[in-house]
Amino acid sequence: AMLVGLKTRAATFNVQRQINDFPNEPLLAIVPGVALTELWQMLTMVEQLLMVISVLILVAALLGMVTTLLAAMNERQREIAILRSLGAGAGYVFFLIELEIVLIVCVAFILASIGLWLSLIASQHYLAEHFGLFISTNPLQPYTLMAAGLVLLIALLLGAAPATAAYRRAL
Repeated sequence: AMLVGLKTRAATFNVQRQINDFPNEPLLAIVPGVALTELWQMLTMVEQLLMVISVLILVAALLGMVTTLLAAMNERQREIAILRSLGAGAGYVFFLIELEIVLIVCVAFILASIGLWLSLIASQHYLAEHFGLFISTNPLQPYTLMAAGLVLLIALLLGAAPATAAYRRAL
């Protein structure tokens, strides 16, 4: 609009419409700001969809962990009964199960971070060369650590059911 000598924003859109409707030539006038805004809106929707899918996968993984722990409590019933008969209180048994959950989540987080880091390092050159994407190879950002803490908290809350079932069945 500046090169053509337009003075107002409305004139920009009028010229765009005239160029797009010009019957003698297949021309297309694009206002970069509008096109980029539309692109970012589309990408925002895709990003939100990927976030929803990630949350659903997380919920499925946590429910799978709780189911596995509940099944493991049936197998460990004798061990827990021995701990209780040796004087371990209900809180101690509860703490052991919750400690196991913390270890599972922390090991999973560490292995996932290492896997992500290695895949970013391996694909960084390819992405930059073929797509012009420059992605940081540091997967540990402040929001990532906050999300990991939230996942740990949710896992501990969900793990309370198997932990409670463990010391109740052992009596």
